[in-house]
Amino acid sequence: MISISIISPLKSMAVIDKAIEHNDFGCVFHKYVYESLEEIKDIYDQCKDISDVLFFSGELGYSYILTHVDDLKVPCTFISYTEKTLLSILLNFVIHYPDVPLNRLYIDFLTPVNDFMNLKKYLDPEHMPYCFENPVYNYETLKERAVELWESKKIDMMNPRNCQPVICPCLQGTHEPPPFHGNHAGPRMRVGIHGNTL
Repeated sequence: MISISIISPLKSMAVIDKAIEHNDFGCVFHKYVYESLEEIKDIYDQCKDISDVLFFSGELGYSYILTHVDDLKVPCTFISYTEKTLLSILLNFVIHYPDVPLNRLYIDFLTPVNDFMNLKKYLDPEHMPYCFENPVYNYETLKERAVELWESKKIDMMNPRNCQPVICPCLQGTHEPPPFHGNHAGPRMRVGIHGNTL
């Protein structure tokens, strides 16, 4: 039987648990939760000899292991959004926030690594939301990008990967940086996974 180690922050593990609970995948799952990306190296050492595959809940953990474990002996994958899911997220955004143009939105899971999920194929440049473009991909750089865009008054909202869109404080009459969802990166926001299935 195939042995899969699932490596995820706690906030994503509940959705994964629900998918496993309702489906017979015909394999054995081992679950590992991390609070910071640095813990992934230790988790890898714990699970590499019992795993046929390492399954990450998102691109951030997956990217971390690829760049921080030199002799990776176990195949890795992660839950990724499809173009259809991304377009669904954007349609819902436009419906729920019609007064906020897409070019005033920061989406932290659109990166050069995933080719911005081909969004440039669907939107003209003047309508594109702000994306994450730093080659250093971690919670701190994601947050730095959000703060930079907010402080330069380029965004009104942000849409982190595992959360509902968040109104930046500039729309709420405060001067605080935008809230950010990420381990140790700032205040927690309500979680709402956008249609991920296993």
